Amino acid sequence: MRTHTDNISSGWTHVFNSSWINEVRFGWLWVGGGQSSPNAGTNFAAATGLQGVTTNPLDMGYPSVSVTGFTTMGEPTQYVSRVDQNYELYDNVIWHHGTHTMKFGAYFFHLDFDPVNANNARGTFHFNSLNAFLLGNPDQAQVGVAGRGALLGRTNWVHAYIEDSWQIVPSLKVDIGLRYEYNGNVTDLNNNMAVVNTLAPGGQFVIASNDQGQISPGASALLPFIPIPFVTSAQAGWDRSLLQARPLRLAPRIGIAWSLPDHKTVIRSSFGIYTNQAAYSIIQNAALNLPFYFAKTVTNSGTSCGGAACSTENILAATVNGSISANSLNHNFKIEYNNVWNLSIQRSLSSSTSFQAQYIGSYTVHADNLTLQNLFPDNELDPASGLHMRPIPQMSGFNSVTWDGWEKYHALTLTLTQRVWHGLVVDSNYTWSKALDNASNPGSNNAGSNLPQDPANMTVEKGLSDFDHRHRFVTSFLYELPFLKNSEGWVHVALGGWQGGGIYTLESGSPFTVNLTSEVADNGEPTATRTTISERPNLTCNPNDGPKTPAQWFNISCFSAPTAFTYGNAGRDVVTGPGFNNFDATFQKNFAIRESVQLQFRADIFDFFNHPNFNQPNRFFQAPTAEPLTFGTISSATDPRVAQFSLRLAF
Repeated sequence: MRTHTDNISSGWTHVFNSSWINEVRFGWLWVGGGQSSPNAGTNFAAATGLQGVTTNPLDMGYPSVSVTGFTTMGEPTQYVSRVDQNYELYDNVIWHHGTHTMKFGAYFFHLDFDPVNANNARGTFHFNSLNAFLLGNPDQAQVGVAGRGALLGRTNWVHAYIEDSWQIVPSLKVDIGLRYEYNGNVTDLNNNMAVVNTLAPGGQFVIASNDQGQISPGASALLPFIPIPFVTSAQAGWDRSLLQARPLRLAPRIGIAWSLPDHKTVIRSSFGIYTNQAAYSIIQNAALNLPFYFAKTVTNSGTSCGGAACSTENILAATVNGSISANSLNHNFKIEYNNVWNLSIQRSLSSSTSFQAQYIGSYTVHADNLTLQNLFPDNELDPASGLHMRPIPQMSGFNSVTWDGWEKYHALTLTLTQRVWHGLVVDSNYTWSKALDNASNPGSNNAGSNLPQDPANMTVEKGLSDFDHRHRFVTSFLYELPFLKNSEGWVHVALGGWQGGGIYTLESGSPFTVNLTSEVADNGEPTATRTTISERPNLTCNPNDGPKTPAQWFNISCFSAPTAFTYGNAGRDVVTGPGFNNFDATFQKNFAIRESVQLQFRADIFDFFNHPNFNQPNRFFQAPTAEPLTFGTISSATDPRVAQFSLRLAF
């Protein structure tokens, strides 16, 4: 992975008089790079007779090969790269008038966002046994054809703000302000974007177009592959960003600081609303759809290739027999708002010691979430019976980004600060917090899939956040060792002036979700009918009453498999993982070589006491008869004690 950056910045500050100051700033940034194949340009397909993969030299290389029971071979299925260029212009004004200090200004931002995600261009082959691999008989293969997932994204932002800082009396100050933001949705220069509108009866593809309904010429080759009706964005009454425009963003802020008459206590409080923008990597999903990108899947049925079984060489040249999928975005875009508030009391206990208690709260709405669409509407019926179909029968289930994510956070923080006292500096902090949400990431992590088990019932997705750590204590110190402090000569050079310090962290564990393995999730039903990646078991007791050992961290008997065609009742993040207990120590000394030259020696010892800190246990529920039974076991830990020695020359 390689990235190159160039930037230019300039500024001009003009003082009109003692009350008026104006500042103008300009910035330009160019960033290019990312991931690239070390084998780009290697025509492996031509050398081996492999058909149906990319012919673009930029995406050539080796395919990805998986064999049941063996490690995946070959290259990754995707390399993500991009070229970004942005321009920024600021103008800020400061005006002092009596007890008021007014600040106001504006900001303009233009972004060129040009990513490339040639997903699965070299092909992916799966073999169900080593024998099948050696004979060249794959059971399935996939390839991304006709399109590199590329965007020529463009967007403009315009912001304006005004703020008044009012010193009401010497001990009381109030800050109040308002910010207006216009962030245009990203559009593609050539309109190479499309999404699926599931609200239209039977579904429809909406393809970005200009106001006259003209779509990109690059769409013509893959238009015949779209299995359902399609319309242009002009026909749908949408703009070419394919997202609902939200031109109004208001972000008020207010803060207060009050020094009590004892001159030792200060009370501060504030509230603000902060807006966020949809991640551009999410917007890129609209370029990974028909008619600009096609993910082709071929299952080797024995007659897929001209009435015969397919080989490794020709399987991707066969007619597609997998279902059409998509990467969609919900057109009803909503602005993410983060409401933040706090209240703190700071007290000076002595000339070198202070204590602070602070409450912090936040509430986020309309965050981007990943969900699944086009699932079978009633999972209690057997789809094989023909009693029902997907809402869009011609397509498989597919991922879609929605704007219904939310998060709540509350925390109480206690901080004790000891400034220099007899050579000792200490800073200690304890935090009690609780975080709730309905999905902690727009994608999977080691705590869960972050996909809803049942997209039609989002209320059951409420749970602790993946990053929730109920208790956290951190203390750091640095102590100038008094031994031989006033010594002279070689004794002082070698043994005097040493400093010792450390950081001690004690943290409770974070939660994770128990999901079913695919074998349990299938449970006699067709795999394609359910969202097996996010299905959960039934829960009958408190799993956190378990033994908390590597052999069994939580009580696995609290979980059981749900009956066929039903969802389990276990919630998100109901099990708490191992905590964290760690002390990092440091010893250092400065050697004066000359007046302006110093040599510093440091010895850093991480996990000084070599305390084992375990990683998360296996969170996938297995059938009780599974061999080996690894559900609930811990098989890894963080790094053990590590010592690092360094010399630093400062001049």
